[in-house]
Amino acid sequence: MKPFIRRALWMTVTAVAAAAPASAAPPTTLFLTFTPAQPEVGQSVELQWVAGAGREAQAAPWPDEGVAWMLIRAGGGQQNRHDVRPARNGDRTVVVEITQPGVTVIGIDQRPVISEMTGAELREYIERHVGDPAVREKARELAADRTYRVQHVASAKVLVRTRSADSNPRPAALAMSKTGQAAELRPAADPTALRVGSDLPVTAYIEGAKKEKIRILATNGATGRTATFQEVSGGSGYFRIGEAGPWRVEFHHAEPVSDHKDAEWTIYTATLSFDVAASGGTP
Repeated sequence: MKPFIRRALWMTVTAVAAAAPASAAPPTTLFLTFTPAQPEVGQSVELQWVAGAGREAQAAPWPDEGVAWMLIRAGGGQQNRHDVRPARNGDRTVVVEITQPGVTVIGIDQRPVISEMTGAELREYIERHVGDPAVREKARELAADRTYRVQHVASAKVLVRTRSADSNPRPAALAMSKTGQAAELRPAADPTALRVGSDLPVTAYIEGAKKEKIRILATNGATGRTATFQEVSGGSGYFRIGEAGPWRVEFHHAEPVSDHKDAEWTIYTATLSFDVAASGGTP
């Protein structure tokens, strides 16, 4: 599907989702995970939402209204699915078949959600998650007791590597490709092929444009330890892969909006999930 067509569909569901506030709390950060780890070619994986990045992470339900768009990129092709939801009501997972060896990229744009937050809640969220000093300064002007309508635009991406007898897997170029999601963390190396101790360069995007002055948090899901992100320039930087296991990376941005009839602020969230092997990989 051409990017402008996909964006038009996404904007349509945005208008529908923004009709009324959905909650009155700061947004929860969700990551995509999958089982089984290292599937065989031809095997299916179950996608699951996880709330939280570290050892305290909990399985989260699939949204009742489904998700706006899911891309599945493998080999030389890409599938695009819309209004994605589990096969049966009440299920928490969506099944995806892995058809190609190496890495499969699965990305999701959730439906935007409008919530209500007090000025104090929004200011605290921005102080904790947003790196841009200008936004942080603007947030300090929020009236603590006033209620603000906040749109949350969230995207998630997971890299699935198939099982291989090779202890030094070849990096996959598509793991580094730009997906065109509403918010995106794009690695400049294939993290599923890196060795422990390597640096992973990443770039943050919002609506296809690089986002500068960013704060990125990278957490090892097994130990809960975090890696420090070093910004270089233009929304790009790197962090050290200090441990093997599942990694969950997140990026948030917030900005006031004047052209949205239902929201006064927008929060963008992008998450990236992948596994790093205990041995092998590229230095």
